[in-house]
Amino acid sequence: MSHLAILVMFSVLVGAFFGALSRENLREAFKVGLVLTLSMIVLSMLVAYLMYPFPLR
Repeated sequence: MSHLAILVMFSVLVGAFFGALSRENLREAFKVGLVLTLSMIVLSMLVAYLMYPFPLR
């Protein structure tokens, strides 16, 4: 599995968990989970893009 696939899978699971945990209504829980999932993926990709020019050593 690639790193991106693992990132997406982790984001979906965490977003679904916290969406279900924070809301009682199924529609609102889905919205919160979707927003959390997308924000984790986009922010992770943004941080990776910003770190790309810096060398490891």
